[in-house]
Amino acid sequence: MLILLFSLTLLVALAFGMRYPTIRGVMLTAWAVRMLLLLIHHQIFVLLPGRGDARTFFMEAQNFSRLGFDGALAEFTVTHSTGFSALMGAMLSLFGNSILVMELINISMGLAIVALAYRLALNCGADRGQAKRAALIMALVPSTAQYSIVALREMILVLPFMLGLVALTAQRSHATATGMLLFTFWCSVAAMFHGGMIVGIGGLGAGVFVFQMFASRLPGQPRPNMIWNLVLLALFLALVSMAGGLVGEVGLNKVSEVGSGNLVNQLNTASLQAARGGSAYLQDFAVEGYGDVAASVPLRLLYFFFSPLPWDIRSAGHVLGFLDVLLYAFCFRELWRTYKANALSPKVLMVLGVVMTIALAYAFGSSNAGTAIRHRAKFSYALVAIAYAARTARYQQAVLSGQNPGLWIRRPQQPQRDSRSTA
Repeated sequence: MLILLFSLTLLVALAFGMRYPTIRGVMLTAWAVRMLLLLIHHQIFVLLPGRGDARTFFMEAQNFSRLGFDGALAEFTVTHSTGFSALMGAMLSLFGNSILVMELINISMGLAIVALAYRLALNCGADRGQAKRAALIMALVPSTAQYSIVALREMILVLPFMLGLVALTAQRSHATATGMLLFTFWCSVAAMFHGGMIVGIGGLGAGVFVFQMFASRLPGQPRPNMIWNLVLLALFLALVSMAGGLVGEVGLNKVSEVGSGNLVNQLNTASLQAARGGSAYLQDFAVEGYGDVAASVPLRLLYFFFSPLPWDIRSAGHVLGFLDVLLYAFCFRELWRTYKANALSPKVLMVLGVVMTIALAYAFGSSNAGTAIRHRAKFSYALVAIAYAARTARYQQAVLSGQNPGLWIRRPQQPQRDSRSTA
């Protein structure tokens, strides 16, 4: 049965390679990298994220697997992290009582996410060459790829999240209720495994606002209809309420139990609880009012995306996290340069609004470099995709204005769309 799962991972890589011929080699590379990491994980040394929670999830899944497939599924819940263990327990009952079952399922999802990063980059305006580079980075970067290997929840969160972003940015869907409904659905699926992802639906509101603000200024575009905007707002609020009721408060204690009690106290409590261990940061930093909350946002985001800072590196895990920092620095640098060139597209801004809203929630619930490294990996695929879309937009603007775009990017390939896909 394990051979069947190994074959499934290769089949996923080949299937996406056939669907998107441009990244056929990238998908095979992603598969090879993950197989190599899996070999290292079991034969040489345990990958860093696999030393704690991954083992706990596997032991819980083993217990659920004794109930059989139906019995394990009956234990699935959206009110606790054991829901993931119950689902994996059902898989163990089918494919065998080995941690490889969970790891190979995660690899299959991770390979799909690499392809979705390519699709998202295309949707946001990247040419095929730049979208391929985005996928190649996510195929190769070991600091992120290792989360595809170990038995953690990361991939089962990121896959629906990326599916939602792809649906939201598909051709014309960014301006319709259909794209928003699909994104809300997929974000709710992700929230079943970690409640913090429900904040993404709030991020949709921020992303739509940014999109409408910029889209209304584009030449030849009609200004948004006020009545239609009010209808979308009402629908958005209704969906937030329903999705919130669906997932309850799963994991929201890590970012604050919004809606009950004093928000400032909850933020302080969540942050201080997370600030433990040798990689803790901002241990003594507490907010006293909503003004402090707003003022602390840049600091929290800075630490969330860029910790550990060079002077805080004390372990191999910190070194790996610092390599991760370089990836985020590249993404934000590209977005900033494109913003200065006034070339950011509304779709890129929409995705950025969604990502940064969720990141802010996790930033207040992460006061530990190790925790921050793990949580921010959820957003790496989307950030890399829109960073390369921004590069394409900056090049195209430079060419249209008669400027020399430099040698940092090849001429955009035509046509921009890969295959015949619109999603």
